Parts: sequence; structure tokens; C-alpha cells
Amino acid sequence: MDKRTFLERLQAALAGLPDAERERQLAYYEEMIDDRVEEGMSESEAIAALGPADQLAQRVLRQTPPQQRADRVRRSGIPTAVWVLLAVLLLPLWLPLLGLAGALVLGSFALLFGLIVAAAGLVAGLGVGGVGAMIWALVSWDLSGMSVVFAIGAGLIAIGAALLLALPAAYLIKALWRGIKAWGRKLAALLRGERHD
Repeated sequence: MDKRTFLERLQAALAGLPDAERERQLAYYEEMIDDRVEEGMSESEAIAALGPADQLAQRVLRQTPPQQRADRVRRSGIPTAVWVLLAVLLLPLWLPLLGLAGALVLGSFALLFGLIVAAAGLVAGLGVGGVGAMIWALVSWDLSGMSVVFAIGAGLIAIGAALLLALPAAYLIKALWRGIKAWGRKLAALLRGERHD
């Protein structure tokens, strides 16, 4: 058994403790496993030395003052039926708020993606437009001399601007993409109920 599985089982077995005490106990046993691994034991040997998670949880619960266990039971004493009733009665309130939160998240992702497309489109548009202006000036025979020079100059300016903006746009696109991925991971962890720091 690996450390994560052991700690999950221990956490489930310690459900009768207050949250702060349960977290303290989990941190203590996680550190104990890590210390034993640093001393040369394998992770499975360190876990086996602690014994089964259920027995360890029973020892911890026996050592916990009854008042702490009673506080936990008293705080979580709201029946499930009350929660369901509240959820149904407050549906007109929380459903639109949930929709709004979803729309804000989706809109934020769309905004960041739109910035990526806009940065790439700006650089590509300047480059292609500059090359197109120069080709058009060279192919069009009906332009006067100054018009050809102006079109070639405008094309060179557009190509130069595309080259100058290419590197900053690449950095912007890379940073926005990393931000989208990091935000997506945090959102997925939140939806799974994990703490993600």
C-alpha cells in the first residue's frame, strides 16, 4: 500500500474528529512515514510498521478527549433531508448563481483564448499584408512611380512591424497558454474537491 492510499483510509477512519484535529493527525503520520523512509525503510515497510489504518484510527480516537468527538457530532447533526429541502427551496437562488459562475469561467477562458488568437493574427496579418502590398506594387503596372514606392514602403513597414512584434507576441501567447492550463488544473481540482495551492 502506498502512502496516499494509507492516508486516505486513515482520514476516512478519523471522520469522527474535528477537521483541525484530523488534519493534525494526518500530518503527524505523514511526517512519521517520511522520516522512516529517510532512515532507509521503504514506503510500504514504514506503513506496515504503523499497522492497519483502521486500528491506528481506533487508537487515535481512544486518545482523543470525548468532548472533541462530541463537538464534531453536534456540529454535523443536520439531517440530510434538511439539506435536500434547503437545496430544493433555494433552487431559484443558487441555480442562476451557479449559471453565472459557469458563464464567468467560460467567458474568462474564451477571453484568454481570444487574446492568443488576436496576438497571432496581428503578427500574421502584418507579415502577410506587407508581403502582399509589395507583390501588388511590383505586379501592378498601372501605378505611377510614387505609388509603387509608397506601396513598397508600406509593405516593408508592415513586415518590419510583424518582425518586431513576433517575439513579444510569442511570449504573450506562451504566458497566456500556461495561464489557461494552470487555471484549468485549479478549476478541475476544485471540482474534484481537492485542495490545490
